[in-house]
Amino acid sequence: MKAIVLLICLFISQGFACEEVPHGIIQLNRIMKDRPASASIINGDGNLISVNVNAEPWLNISKMFVSEDSENHTVWDNSELSKTGPEGLQYLAEHSLRTDTQPARILVRAEKMDHHGNLVPTTFEDIWTAVIFELLNIENGEEFTKVYKDVLFKKMEKKEWVYRNTVLEYKALRKLRKFYTEHWKPWAEKNKIETDPHNWGVSEDIKYKDWFKGVRKNNMYRYWDDYYDESLVPYWNSKPELQKSDKNK
Repeated sequence: MKAIVLLICLFISQGFACEEVPHGIIQLNRIMKDRPASASIINGDGNLISVNVNAEPWLNISKMFVSEDSENHTVWDNSELSKTGPEGLQYLAEHSLRTDTQPARILVRAEKMDHHGNLVPTTFEDIWTAVIFELLNIENGEEFTKVYKDVLFKKMEKKEWVYRNTVLEYKALRKLRKFYTEHWKPWAEKNKIETDPHNWGVSEDIKYKDWFKGVRKNNMYRYWDDYYDESLVPYWNSKPELQKSDKNK
């Protein structure tokens, strides 16, 4: 895939000047177009605070879309998430790693299910938290890919599959909390915007074992279990050679 370059041409006294718009800024603008709730928020004083893509924390977020190799840039995708229906609504967002035919992508729902089981629009904070989290997950792309390649050849049972993937998600959640502390919280306090730290990952004092026990208790992070049962098992069943290898064990 060739890198997409957007040019803004400005008329000046000497003629026209063209400036390349960075890839990450293009993605932020697309997010705000597709998810209008992400473009602005009312602060504690009742004032409308709009996103400025040329200032923090959005400059930092925009850089997370960019890879050293332009072929590996991440893009925003306005498509439906892979898991739909009432059960799938527990997943607010997802990411897809780069393949031979498409770039790495992040997707965030326009609606979510509240605690009462009702559909409600995703909020300003919902959207940006999800965007940042999925971008952080993509940073672990090589590790996710290794786990996936291993499981395709039945090199692990379901428990190990869930463990190896949720450890990577946990690492991303730790980074998300760090982003909140260093970038989002200072911006929010400066602009008198209320935030909920519980939406921003896990703190350093929470270990993986305790975090996983908590999310299991609340029936969260079942995506990896579902993927194993609904995608991997049917795949193996369609491959006679894998069935044969099982019998030889």
